[in-house]
Amino acid sequence: MIINIDELDLEVHKVIDILDHKRLDIEIDYFINIRASGENIAKYLWDELVTVIPKPAYLYHIRLWETSENFFDYKG
Repeated sequence: MIINIDELDLEVHKVIDILDHKRLDIEIDYFINIRASGENIAKYLWDELVTVIPKPAYLYHIRLWETSENFFDYKG
């Protein structure tokens, strides 16, 4: 097993909880000088998650869904 899916789910939820129900441009330092667009939120998620995934696993890409038809991909 490269990574336990429950551990990954926990890490993902930790990052989402940081953003959930927040005024990103005011409450999250990362977005004070950066527009909180879908693209930038996807990059933020990448930057946070890439540091918590243990080797030899690695983060390949992030897909952030805005609507059922619109999403943002980020590959670091």
